[in-house]
Amino acid sequence: MEFRILGPLTIETSDGPVDLRGPKRRGLCALLVVHAGQAITVDRIVDALWGDDAAGAAGTVQTYVSQLRKQLHADAGGATITTDAGGYRLEVDP
Repeated sequence: MEFRILGPLTIETSDGPVDLRGPKRRGLCALLVVHAGQAITVDRIVDALWGDDAAGAAGTVQTYVSQLRKQLHADAGGATITTDAGGYRLEVDP
């Protein structure tokens, strides 16, 4: 699995590219990739992606993480998103 962050954010798995529809989903993925191995709180994610217009955003973050987990799980040699310290952590092979 490859995460490409220079230029447009893309994820390539053994099955092909991961569909990262929508700017908030791409933003969530970018936050997780840039901070791989570190826990990012839901509040930090909401602040980064929604700013002051955050009504209901915490639930949306959970939905986006669930969808991204399913997409990443399809690639056996890939990455996992774990729940950690009130937020999420992307675990990737070096």
